[in-house]
Amino acid sequence: METVLTIIIMICSLLLIGAVLLQPGKGDLTATFGGLSSQIGSAFGMQKATDLLGKITKWLFAIIAVLVLATNFIIQYFDDTPDVQKAAIENVDAPAAHVPVPSAGQMPVQVPETAPAEVPAPAKEEGTE
Repeated sequence: METVLTIIIMICSLLLIGAVLLQPGKGDLTATFGGLSSQIGSAFGMQKATDLLGKITKWLFAIIAVLVLATNFIIQYFDDTPDVQKAAIENVDAPAAHVPVPSAGQMPVQVPETAPAEVPAPAKEEGTE
């Protein structure tokens, strides 16, 4: 059900974009997009074309807003996710303690778990002090 509503929302969004781009503006940028506003204006009269595109824009906005709220309601209250998945999502352990990462060019230092055995001093050679 959410998929159908999402597809309808996307179609209405594309129609809304088209309706906004076709509206005549002060700079009449619609010539860049094919000059359709002048064709619509000549078919209905410029004032009626502006009113029609304004009404289409308002209705498409209202439809999108209602569909988004309905989709949110459906997802929130009619969620069909199995209880096992919900329990797994809710029982995720906290992330592990922060372990510092060595910066580039720096070798990580390994700390031995036990103290190293004492290394005997090198034997002195005869004839040297």
